[in-house]
Amino acid sequence: WRVTARQEAILAAVHDILMIVSRDGVYTWANKAGYDFFGEDAVGRAAADYSVAGPTVSQALAPLFRGDETVLYVETWHRRLDGESRLLGSWGRVLRDPDGVVTGALLSSRDITGSKHFESALRESEERFRHLFDHAPVGYHELDGQGRITKVNQTELQMLGYEPREMIGRPVWEFFENGTAARRTVEAKLSGNKPEGRAFEQNYLRKDGSRFPVLIQDDILHGADGRIAGMRSTIQDITRRKQAEAALRLVDYAVDRVADSALWIGPDARILYVNRAACRMLGYARDELLALSVFDIHVGAK
Repeated sequence: WRVTARQEAILAAVHDILMIVSRDGVYTWANKAGYDFFGEDAVGRAAADYSVAGPTVSQALAPLFRGDETVLYVETWHRRLDGESRLLGSWGRVLRDPDGVVTGALLSSRDITGSKHFESALRESEERFRHLFDHAPVGYHELDGQGRITKVNQTELQMLGYEPREMIGRPVWEFFENGTAARRTVEAKLSGNKPEGRAFEQNYLRKDGSRFPVLIQDDILHGADGRIAGMRSTIQDITRRKQAEAALRLVDYAVDRVADSALWIGPDARILYVNRAACRMLGYARDELLALSVFDIHVGAK
C-alpha cells in the first residue's frame, strides 16, 4: 500500500494512530501519531512486540486476514514508547493487492485508557448508587408525567410483595387503598396545580390485599426545559409507629380513668399531665392545672 507525498502530509496531520499491519503481523507503515506512540523503529517490527496483555493485534484482526470486508473494532493493550501500558481502541479494515489478495489491514487507533478508567469508575459509582437505592431503609419510586412507575427499589418491592415487572409501567394509585383520591392528588401535583407540600400519610395495599400505613414524601422532577417531567417519592412503613401511638392512647385512656390521682411534673415544676382523679381531688379543671406549677396549687381553694 503506497501513499503519495500529498497523502502522506495529510495523514501526518491526523491525530489518530494509523498503522498498516501485514498478514504475518508486521507493521509496514505508520503515520506521525503512530511513530510518536510506538517509536521510530515501529515499521518493520512485529505488532506482537508491543502487545502487553490479552490478544495480539494479529489475533484480534484474524477475521480481516481471512477476507472479512466489515470494519472491525478491537481493543488491545500495547506498550507505548515510554514503556507505559496503554489501551488502544482500533478500527480495522482489510487491505488487498490489485489481484484481490489480502495483504494486511489498515488500523485507525485511539488511546482510550483514560476513558476506560472513567467508565470503570462510573460503573462502580452506579453500582454503589444502585445498591444504596435498592437497599435503603425506605421505599423509593419514580413516576413519569402520567403517574406511571418507572423505577422502584427493592425495599418497596418487598414492602408490597411484588416483582419489578409487576409494578413498572403501572399507575402508582393502583397500589393505594383509596386509589381514586390518590389519583387526584398525583395528577394535581404532576399538572402543577398542587404543591408538593409536607409528608402525608396514606394506606398502601400489598399484593395479598392487606393494607398498611405509610408516610409519603413527594418531590417533583423537572426536565431540561423546566417543565414537570415526573415525581420521585419516598415511602416509609409506619405500622410500628401507628401501633405504638394506639398503645399510648390506650394507656392514656386507662390512666385518665383510674381512681388514684396521677400527675406528671416537669423539671421546672410545671404540670405536664393530670388525670381526672387529680382534677377532682385538687378542685381544678384540667386546663387550669396544665397552666400551673405545683407551687401554684392551693388545695381546696376552689
